[in-house]
Amino acid sequence: MDLAAALANVVDQLHNVAHVETASTDPADILAPGVLVQLVDFQPITLTGWQLNLNLVLVAADVDGGPGPAAALTVLLNLILAWAQPDGPIQARSVQLPSGPAPFPGLVFPLTVRTDV
Repeated sequence: MDLAAALANVVDQLHNVAHVETASTDPADILAPGVLVQLVDFQPITLTGWQLNLNLVLVAADVDGGPGPAAALTVLLNLILAWAQPDGPIQARSVQLPSGPAPFPGLVFPLTVRTDV
């Protein structure tokens, strides 16, 4: 199994979602609003197939100290929901990125991906 290729495939698909500005497995590459792809775990499901459990961490900037981040996260969430359905509850979480000293508002979107690689 090529784990790097499977994760790169998800990132590439996210880049194809209209208006998703950044997507990466590397937190240093994320500019809010963006999507950080994190591997949670993986397991074989067939002789040649694997199931990858991922967290898509949707990140927005808190630029106004008010409702702006919630509005930005809503837009980003709706874009991702048009592309995939979550495989579990979506949870709120603060996200620390290397690009900023303060945590960013975020949502954790669980996603299960199956691959035959």
